[in-house]
Amino acid sequence: MIQVFIAFALIASGITANKFILYSWPPIFLVGLRSFIAGIILILLNVFRSERLRFSYLKTDLKILLFIAFFTTLIPSILKAFALKYMISSKATLLGSIDPFITALYVYLLWNEKISLQKIIGITVAFSGIFLLLITSTPIEESLKAFWIFSYPELAAIIAVAINRYGWMLGQNLLKQSRYMPLELNGITMLISGFFSLILSFWLETVNYSNTVPDIKFMALIWYTIIFGNILGYGFYSNALKKFSSTFVSIAGFSVPILVYIYGLIFLHEKWSNIFLLSFAITLLGLFIFYQQEFKKIKKI
Repeated sequence: MIQVFIAFALIASGITANKFILYSWPPIFLVGLRSFIAGIILILLNVFRSERLRFSYLKTDLKILLFIAFFTTLIPSILKAFALKYMISSKATLLGSIDPFITALYVYLLWNEKISLQKIIGITVAFSGIFLLLITSTPIEESLKAFWIFSYPELAAIIAVAINRYGWMLGQNLLKQSRYMPLELNGITMLISGFFSLILSFWLETVNYSNTVPDIKFMALIWYTIIFGNILGYGFYSNALKKFSSTFVSIAGFSVPILVYIYGLIFLHEKWSNIFLLSFAITLLGLFIFYQQEFKKIKKI
């Protein structure tokens, strides 16, 4: 079970490093370069020892692999990077903590699992915490206001969660069927999403490629996000999905916002926020109410 929390600690540190990089780079370009390099590394590490990475094997699953890549890595990563660029890192990440509730909604819609009164109360409490966070905005967010209390970065962060969760539910099926190992699936999806992200960046973003050659510190951050955020973090994450329920993994993922908040204070010099801490506490309370029975099961693991 410790690997689940190691995964999220690495992912959280990768988010902080990405925020620093996004001060200088456009979001789609960062997603493309990071994912493409990570995908190549993972493929090269596994291609000579796995028949599953041969085209004769891959072509059977090509459609579903493209679908998983678009829904787990390409679209969510671009949306998350956009949100992260224009929001405080801890806020962008806490908005992603609605994942357990999105998971429950999918289970209800796809498998007709009823939502109990206790879970409805948990959802209400959690979203009141999220609402508290949404009504606080920075000047940049105000300039990117979409409608009512929502800015475009906030909408991007929320939509990314919904798309990503559906994609990983599909990916989890392939992993549990042993069609692919976690690192193999990560390599395939990252390579695909990186390739298409770079095409989108060339088409949609204005990138001064002469200014994308980083100094040593910047290069170290980029490689950190690739190795520790993409490869190791999501490698542990995929492996956890194979061993544990998506519900448990979603609950464990709630450690990411508070870790990003701490990393942001230390490394990004982001300001102490009582509103964030209160919002996090209320959302966490909602999570406990929502998954009371699941927490009892976790204690037995």
